[in-house]
Amino acid sequence: MLLDYLLSVRLHVYIFYASNTIFWSCGWGALAVGIWLYKQKSLYSVLAPTSYSAMSAAGLCVAIGAMILIISFIGCVSVWLKSKSLMISFFCFVSLLFLIQCMTGVMGFMYEGVVKERAKITLLHTINDTYYGDNPRATLLWNTWNQMQIELKCCGVDNFTDWFFYPRWKGRRFVPDSCCEVSKFEFLYLRGCAEPFTDWLLQHLRIVGMMALLFGIVELVVLSSSLRLLCNFHQNEKKQRHSDRKRNCAQNGSLLAFDGD
Repeated sequence: MLLDYLLSVRLHVYIFYASNTIFWSCGWGALAVGIWLYKQKSLYSVLAPTSYSAMSAAGLCVAIGAMILIISFIGCVSVWLKSKSLMISFFCFVSLLFLIQCMTGVMGFMYEGVVKERAKITLLHTINDTYYGDNPRATLLWNTWNQMQIELKCCGVDNFTDWFFYPRWKGRRFVPDSCCEVSKFEFLYLRGCAEPFTDWLLQHLRIVGMMALLFGIVELVVLSSSLRLLCNFHQNEKKQRHSDRKRNCAQNGSLLAFDGD
C-alpha cells in the first residue's frame, strides 16, 4: 500500500507543486536581490568598467528572477491542463536555465582576475577625468571618488601618490581631503582603492554564485519531478490510444455482426 502510494502520480504531483512553489519563491527572491544589488552598485557604478556595468550582477539577478517566474507559471499550467507539450517546454526551459547558471558561475570564477585588472585600469582613467572642466561628468567622478575614499578608507588607485599627478595640483604633492581622517587631517589613508573597490565589485558576483547554487538544487528537484510527470503523461496517452483502438475495434465488430445478420 505504501509502495503504491510512493509510486502514485498524485504524490509526484504534490512534489512538483511543492518544488515549483519553492522555485517560484526563488524567482521573487532573485528579483529582490537584484534590486538591492542595483542600489548598492549605483554608489560607485560610474567608476565600474563598462563591461561590468552592461553585464552587472544586479541585471543578471533581475533577468533570472523574471525567467523563473514565467517558467514556474508554465509548469503549473502544464500540470493543471495535463498538457504534455507544455510540460516538455517547462522541462526544456528549466534545463536551459540550469545550464546558463552553471556557465555563468564557471565564467565568473575564470574571469575574476580579468575583472580586477579592468577595474584597476578604469580607476586610473577616472582619477584623471575628474579634472577636465566643469562638465557634469567630471563633477560626478570627483564626488564619487571622494565618497569612495571616505567609505572605503583608501586613497588613490595603488596608493595616495596617484593624486600627485593630478593636473589641478600643478605639480604639488597634494591629496583630496577625503584621503584623510575627517577628525584629524594628519592621518592619511595609505591603502589604495583598487583592492577594496574590486572586492566590492566581486562581492556582488559571489552573491550571485551562492544564489545560483541554491537555485541549482531546487531546479534539479523540479526537473526530477517534472520528468516523472512527463513520463506519466506519456503513459496516459498510450493507454488512451489503446483504449480508443479497442473501442473502435469493438464498434467495427458490432457493425460487422449487424451486417451479417
